[in-house]
Amino acid sequence: MPQHPEPALLLKIKPSQQLRALVLLIHALALGASLANDLSLVFKSILIIGTCLQGWITLKHLKNNQLTIKYTDTIGWQISKDHDLVAIEILNSTVVTPFAIFLHYKKSCLLSIKTTQEKHSHLILNDALSDEDFRSLIVKLKITHIK
Repeated sequence: MPQHPEPALLLKIKPSQQLRALVLLIHALALGASLANDLSLVFKSILIIGTCLQGWITLKHLKNNQLTIKYTDTIGWQISKDHDLVAIEILNSTVVTPFAIFLHYKKSCLLSIKTTQEKHSHLILNDALSDEDFRSLIVKLKITHIK
């Protein structure tokens, strides 16, 4: 019986609202601690400004964090942060839970003379994909790479 190739898995991961809410909560708690401490007004102001600035930069980064993951039987795993897909190798340290995927991968980069392997990680929460896509990603990861 001829074996039919499986269709390619192509997932566009959107920014997670759960992660955004967690970042807001953590920064609100840090602001509360900055206000409650017994430092002088100058140091309190520096802590408050620093916390607000860091929170704003983090939220801006989360808002612009678009990711595309693709898997085909012939090429394997690919990832794209912009528009160009780059081949990656999923590492065994990747962790899969019902709520989140801690994706660890190596990306090959060609420098002028030698090829380097850059290790990266990406947090994919379950609200960043539809329920069906999140399950498909978990199944494909377990089938192809996670031991």
